[in-house]
Amino acid sequence: MKRFLISFIKPSRFKLIILLLALLVLGFYNFVIIKLTLIHLRSSLSNVTFFCHDSTPHYEFNVFMVESNASRPVFDNKELCAIESVALHNPEAIVHVYSINASFERIDLVDKYKNIRLTKFKPEEIFAGSQLDDWWKVNRTKLLTSKWSVSHLSDLMRLFLLHKYGGYYTDMDTITLRSVKLLIKYSGVGEMDEGKISLGNGVMIFKKSEPFLEVCLKNFMNSYNPVVWGTNGPMLVLRNLYKYCKTNSLADKSIRFDPRRLVVDELNLTRPTDRSSRLFYDETVNSCNIFLFPESFFYTYPYFFNKHFFEPNYTLLQLARFKDAYSLHFYSKLTAKHKFEYGSNSMYEFFARLNCPLTYSCLLYTSPSPRDYCAH
Repeated sequence: MKRFLISFIKPSRFKLIILLLALLVLGFYNFVIIKLTLIHLRSSLSNVTFFCHDSTPHYEFNVFMVESNASRPVFDNKELCAIESVALHNPEAIVHVYSINASFERIDLVDKYKNIRLTKFKPEEIFAGSQLDDWWKVNRTKLLTSKWSVSHLSDLMRLFLLHKYGGYYTDMDTITLRSVKLLIKYSGVGEMDEGKISLGNGVMIFKKSEPFLEVCLKNFMNSYNPVVWGTNGPMLVLRNLYKYCKTNSLADKSIRFDPRRLVVDELNLTRPTDRSSRLFYDETVNSCNIFLFPESFFYTYPYFFNKHFFEPNYTLLQLARFKDAYSLHFYSKLTAKHKFEYGSNSMYEFFARLNCPLTYSCLLYTSPSPRDYCAH
């Protein structure tokens, strides 16, 4: 028997048996890894949907972001930072990222932040059955062939989403610096400096079915201009704000938001809910209930300062101006050439490191294989 075993297990046969056993173990290992990966992907991608009317947002605290560029396949690092920062600081909110085409190149963001929802949409589907349905069918080609089609569709989408669901809208060229929860009980837009007092629509906060937004949507449909960049965005909001609030100046105290309101709101969070024990802000009457938030909230620096966000060696004095800010707006149309780079020692990097740590940590890798894990 011993001679038989020795003769049977010759060196060549022994190697073949070991090889077969190794292949079986490796195959089983790969099967387990693939199975676990599919389970992980299924869990992570449950936050990625295609728009349908059954999956529309009906939450108390909605945040909206829109990527309307159909030629963009993935979100770049600046956009990922914008998405991550608003999700990080507002864990109670559902962050709805509406995108025509762009997707997450990696799944770690939606895996870590369970409050991010990516919704792929087609305008004709999302506007179906709404006040925009007929208008879109007639004017679709005019808008999509405009030089400013990406901006104009985004302008329309933010008005539509906020009117239908209510919540907080922020552009993709922002970094959120703190929670906006105390702000969502108010409706309004942010003041910005363009050499004179003006307003931006890069951040908008409105309640569901806000009448002012209905006015804006009707004005968009009745006077859509495909030639001029801002006429359907900030300029549309501005001209309708004047009419709706019956004023001819953004300096009008009745529409300007006083930050002391938020101090009272925050104090009331720790007080009993009965009316007798709550604090009230002695305010100037605002008959239209639409506010102009201070420039320091969303547009701390004017657009012509944009290049300084990406220059090295920022000063403490520059950072100090953001003490009241809810977000940093870096004007992507003007700063597209500036990359989001690790070690640049720029003001943008300073805020990215603090407010989008996962996206920022991706930039720490320099070897080819880990860097493939990052968006570019």
